[in-house]
Amino acid sequence: MLYPIANNFQLGFESSEADQIRLAAVGLSNFLAAPSPLIQCEELSSVIGQTVLLKLEHTLPSGSFKIRGAFNKISSVLKTADQDQKPQFVTSSAGNHVLACCHVWQQLGVSGSAVFVPTTVAPAKEAKLTRLHQAGLIRLSKVGRECLETELAGREFALRCPGSVYVPPYSDWEVIRGQGSAAFELFPDPTGTGWAGQLSANSDWLAAGHVTLLVPTGGGGLLAGVALCAKLGRSGLRTTVIGCQPEADQVLAKSVQAGRLLSYDEAGSRETVAQGTAGAVEDGSPTFEVCRQHVDRWCSVTEQEIARACLRLNKILAAEGQPRAEPAAALGVAAALKLAGSLPAGPVVAFVTGGNVGDAEMELVKKLADEEDL
Repeated sequence: MLYPIANNFQLGFESSEADQIRLAAVGLSNFLAAPSPLIQCEELSSVIGQTVLLKLEHTLPSGSFKIRGAFNKISSVLKTADQDQKPQFVTSSAGNHVLACCHVWQQLGVSGSAVFVPTTVAPAKEAKLTRLHQAGLIRLSKVGRECLETELAGREFALRCPGSVYVPPYSDWEVIRGQGSAAFELFPDPTGTGWAGQLSANSDWLAAGHVTLLVPTGGGGLLAGVALCAKLGRSGLRTTVIGCQPEADQVLAKSVQAGRLLSYDEAGSRETVAQGTAGAVEDGSPTFEVCRQHVDRWCSVTEQEIARACLRLNKILAAEGQPRAEPAAALGVAAALKLAGSLPAGPVVAFVTGGNVGDAEMELVKKLADEEDL
């Protein structure tokens, strides 16, 4: 069911959906040790001519923002479940969402869950999941080459198993609300809830009264959550929300443009180094309607632009003592570089979404970047 959102939104209006994101943020503040860091990047700020802030979601447990939606969904199920018999969970994704679910299950004492990943899963993610499988903590299956095939296989498996609960990677309101907590941490909140207000740490960041949010996007769970929080919250800030996708795989952006969900082939998609955002969008996903109504712009970037941004970002992160980011996590930085000079005044926040990447994948990134030209 799609949540109805008023088209005549005005700043200061707060919907019950924004309230739900606030509740998700409060729950996460009791589960996570700290919010993901927000750091100012002088190098990128100098290049694009305005303040660039990096929201380091890849430093969260399991190595990505996906821990937010996974925890919010799984904890909401467990709250209403029979305490004597915990449900069996099933999930599927390109890798990061599955890893996030595994972390939450371990922390909450759930074992034996079934997880599905595509045959094209990144080696670093597969290695982590294989260790969990061999330890008997999960049951791992590789199904489908394109991620939507994998998602549907997981959902169908859950339907065939009585008492099982499927945890979607993006097409679920509790998942979307959990992801929205990433934006909630940024904005000033008049109720003083949780970890809100990172942008308030520097008065210069708020001086323009506007912030641009650059969000790497696949199925749209993070983008939808960020957009709802940005547009329906009451922070007092104007926002521009930009969905960032690989030029090679723009299913959600092209679907919004077409007014309906397109298949992988209809969108003309092909393989991308940004594996974490790859694939089509599940039919009926609420992310489509939220993004259609509340995302201001889209930005597509080439494989070389992604690779170069990833290398540049990882040099910046290394200098800050932070873990490296995977290619999909650099989509926001790639978009910032591409859109330099055309963004509204005020700080630009690029979400660094995941860090589950191995040496083999980074070698491909270097090759795509043609590093000698940097």
